Amino acid sequence: MGERAVWVYWIDATASDEGWMTGEAACDWAKEGPVEVRTVGWCIRDDEIALTVASSLASDGGYREILTIPRGCITRVVDIVKGDPQWQGGRSGDKNGTKSLIS
Repeated sequence: MGERAVWVYWIDATASDEGWMTGEAACDWAKEGPVEVRTVGWCIRDDEIALTVASSLASDGGYREILTIPRGCITRVVDIVKGDPQWQGGRSGDKNGTKSLIS
């Protein structure tokens, strides 16, 4: 892989670092729920278990800042089409000629 650039839309867990909370405060905090995340990177693994992307790809083939996202957290993957000036930072919708791999 490695030459496939993708936007990955996924749901991430959240955690509180606020220390002790009352039950009411904890329930209020929990209402926020998980966070929707959008990650862009070079795809280096894509299978039924997970998708792994690297934020940087060096000319010698090296990767940097590798992130593996479990398949169950992924809501959508959009290929970034090489040379397409309208990919617009992975905005929603496929009007720009990108291909949605997961609906």
